[in-house]
Amino acid sequence: MESTIYCRMYIQFIVAVRDVNALLPMEELETVRQHFIRFSNKQGVDVLAFSFRPDHLHGLIQVPHDVVLSSFIQSARADISRFLRRRKPEQPAVRWQREIVLLSYSHSQLPAVREFILGQEEYHQRRSFQEELDYILNRTQAEVGEKPFDYILEEGHERMAECFPDAVQ
Repeated sequence: MESTIYCRMYIQFIVAVRDVNALLPMEELETVRQHFIRFSNKQGVDVLAFSFRPDHLHGLIQVPHDVVLSSFIQSARADISRFLRRRKPEQPAVRWQREIVLLSYSHSQLPAVREFILGQEEYHQRRSFQEELDYILNRTQAEVGEKPFDYILEEGHERMAECFPDAVQ
């Protein structure tokens, strides 16, 4: 007899671009968001929030028990890269860092996490991605290697400021 599984997992994921010369185009935010929702729905994943800055993106998803998170995120990153490449063939292809941040939340925490993700533009006028990442990883006590997201270098920050002066403080 097969077991019935009752499961409700809420996951925030954070992924970052590898190359500061191939950043996520902010003018494509809504188009990429809609594309990601369609991609996710085909996998049985519900998107509760999605946003990005030029150098990283956040998503809040509800995942069924039979979805392997790391595989889903890897597929989603590849799909977003292909989608952007088709839309903007003149721009360098978006390549991703190997690292993926996956954090689980309870139902009662969803409004705060959703608000945080949707407020990324305002948040990053005060704090860098590195500061955000440090805050999230410390607050959640996530286990991390020595240097998560190894591209976060001063030269990358300077390149971000050149390309997107409003996105970097």
